[in-house]
Order: sequence, then C-alpha cells, then structure tokens
Amino acid sequence: MSASLPDELNTFYARFESTSPAVEVQKAQEDHCPPVISRADVCRTLKRINTRKAPGPDGIPGRALKVCADQLADVFADIFNMSLLQSVVPTCFKETIIVPVPKKTKILSLNDYRPVALTSSTIMKCFERLVKSFITSSIPDSLDPLQFAYRPNSSAFNTIVPSKLVTKLRDLGLNSALCGWILNFLTGRPQAVLIERILTGCITAWYSSCTALNRKALQRVVKAAQHITRTELPSMEDLYTQRCRRKATKGPQDH
Repeated sequence: MSASLPDELNTFYARFESTSPAVEVQKAQEDHCPPVISRADVCRTLKRINTRKAPGPDGIPGRALKVCADQLADVFADIFNMSLLQSVVPTCFKETIIVPVPKKTKILSLNDYRPVALTSSTIMKCFERLVKSFITSSIPDSLDPLQFAYRPNSSAFNTIVPSKLVTKLRDLGLNSALCGWILNFLTGRPQAVLIERILTGCITAWYSSCTALNRKALQRVVKAAQHITRTELPSMEDLYTQRCRRKATKGPQDH
C-alpha cells in the first residue's frame, strides 16, 4: 500500500480545522457556570449503551461499561463535570480512526473517498449525549425547516467550521462555558487514516472458522481494499498467518 495515501487523506479530512481561524470564547461572568451532570444521569446513559456496537480507539467494550454502570457512574460524573468546568476535553476522548470508502467506481480525487469515522470512545459518546441534551434544551429551535444539514442523523460533522459554529451558538445565547467546551471538542482532534489494520483484524477474526462461501465473501473485501488503496495486497491466507503470528508474539509480552 502506498504510504502516502493515508497521509494525504488525513490532511484532506483535517482541512477545515487547519484553515479555520483561531477563536477564543469570551467568558461572561453571568453565564459562565457550566451545566452539572449528575451521577444518576451518567448511570442512566451507561445502561443505555448498545453493546452490539464496536468499541472506539480505546478498545473498551460497551458491555463492560454497561455492566459496571453503577460502579463507574461516580468516577465518570467527576471527570465529565471537571471537563465542563475547564472547557477542556481530554485528548484521549477525541481520538478518531478514519476508514476511507470509495464513493465512486473510478477514483479521481481525494474527495471521492467517504470518511467513515470511529469517532471517540464509547464513554465519550455517552458524554456527548449528555451535553447534547443540555444544548437542545438551552437554545431556541430556530433552524429553517428547509435546512437538512446538521440535523439528527446527518453526516455533516466533517464540514463544520468550529469558529463559526461557536460564534453562532453564542449568538443564540448558549452558555459561554459550554461554547468553550464545544470549541475544544471540535479542535485538536488526533486522527489517523487506517486501512490495513481494519482489514487484517477482520480477517483474523473470521478466516479460521469460515466456510468456503464466507471465504469468497472475504476475498471480495480484499479486492475492495485493493481498490481503495490502489495497490495489490497479500493473499487472505498470508494476512491471516501474519496477524496470528503477531498476536502470538505479543500475547506473552502482555502478561
């Protein structure tokens, strides 16, 4: 795989942040007190985690968070409230893995790849839901009925210009501390475009127990990956063998 393609895509997907002017949220004394998230809110959100969804870059499964919701609620409530008070989101909560998927059969430019993002950890998604609830209850419903971007379930996240968004939210009367938190949340996000690790991870999990029909389906995945990376990849058997050897070598070191 060409080493330059992931780097080029990574720069392309980060273009809005790199070209966005720096902005500082003015902290008004009368409304700078951030919202407070209760232990009960955190516990309730953790128990609603969909355990069928894949974990984020931190690798922590949603099932563990859901099962231990009562034990973890106090800890995460403290972390969330400190984050809101300081208007700073921990960097580890903002990490993103991006997998590029072709929009067209013939790739002519970087814009022909759709970024599918594994955005943040499961616990950060819980935090986002709690913050979203406060935002939607604090600002007026003033979106034009003919506007379709930035609606629930829309995919316009990567086109947001953080400085402009925060200015608009401040004009709508949103708490200045929360505006600062949103600005920090949307900027300085470590991201990486990964292709091989996603592919080899799936093959390691499925290949050994696959039927002949399943292996044909997996071969189609490899062909699609070759199309994305514009280069020839090793055979499925070689990928599986290399991955198993790597995991076998790493296993004893973890203990």
